[in-house]
Amino acid sequence: SSGSTNNKDIVVTIRSGNSVYKPGDSISFSWEPNSTTGPLYAYLYNSQGVAVNSRYLVAYGAGDSSILIPSDMPSGSYRIAVVDQGSSTNISRTGYSSYVNVLVNTSSAWVDLTNPIGGDVWYRNSRQQIRFSSANIPSGAYAVVSLSSANGPSGIIQQVPVPTSGILDVSLDSLMTGDVMNIIQPGVYALTLTIYDRAYCGGFCSPSYVQAQQVASDTVGSIMIY
Repeated sequence: SSGSTNNKDIVVTIRSGNSVYKPGDSISFSWEPNSTTGPLYAYLYNSQGVAVNSRYLVAYGAGDSSILIPSDMPSGSYRIAVVDQGSSTNISRTGYSSYVNVLVNTSSAWVDLTNPIGGDVWYRNSRQQIRFSSANIPSGAYAVVSLSSANGPSGIIQQVPVPTSGILDVSLDSLMTGDVMNIIQPGVYALTLTIYDRAYCGGFCSPSYVQAQQVASDTVGSIMIY
């Protein structure tokens, strides 16, 4: 989803107005530094924090430019960072755009979580809104929301037909792990929204059950649940 994020001294905004791109496209963006020493560089990062392209901005203040998505870029989420290379502590003078999606085949189904964003603080037995954008979702598809943790039970907290509103209202009281219901425990979790082409069977399934096929998925980590 396009937009801007203010990290310390630099605000980076996607100007293209798009949230989905193809390899070979250019992403237009602007930046607004509060104070810099320059020069400025732009980097295109994947969701693992690895730079896949860079550009010298020939600027010491605010401006706008574009950065090319490499033609061999795999599908995934990417964001632009503008870095003040002239600062002795340039880590403190870096701004990031919000993430955009790059799809190798734009006819493919995709889903992008917009809430939570990571670093969220939730409480057990509360209700939370899961928000997402998506495209090319097949008719009759189901949305499955699950939580995973290295230190506690993981499982499904909701399964419903994919809402056209892009909003899921979930309760943080229990989750299903196979056929076992577990109480959600305090801890750090990753939340995954998976779209299946039909109702998903996560526990005991009858022999006649037709296995649901995953068509799209997105995950956000570092969610603290108390």
